[in-house]
This record gives sequence, C-alpha cells and structure tokens, in this order.
Amino acid sequence: ESMKGFSPAIRSKGIEAFLKDKNVVIIDDVMTSGATLRRGVELLSQSGVANVAVACIAKSAKEEKTDG
Repeated sequence: ESMKGFSPAIRSKGIEAFLKDKNVVIIDDVMTSGATLRRGVELLSQSGVANVAVACIAKSAKEEKTDG
C-alpha cells in the first residue's frame, strides 16, 4: 500500500534497491529547525543512497520568546 504510486518494477525490488547508489536531492520550501531534513538524509544514507543534497527556498527566522 505504501508504494502504491510506484511502478511495478520498483515495487517488486523495493524502494531501497531502487535508491541504492543513486544521487538524491531533497527539496524543501521552508526549513524551520532542519530536524526533518536531517532525519531524511540519515534514512536515505542508511538505505544505500550514494549522495544526498538538500535544497531549501527559505529558512524560517528564529522565533524570539516573549513575555506575553
């Protein structure tokens, strides 16, 4: 079910086999803490991806604490 959108060839091998030794780019519109991107890079690297690059359009400003 989780691989519903992938071709039969990819589903039969599994996503890890498809990504092995590939170069991958993660594109994010706005990066906040970066935790999700770091986790994505970590998981892709563990899956055998050769290189992972990250591209962000913008980074959110650091939130300031207020007393209100």
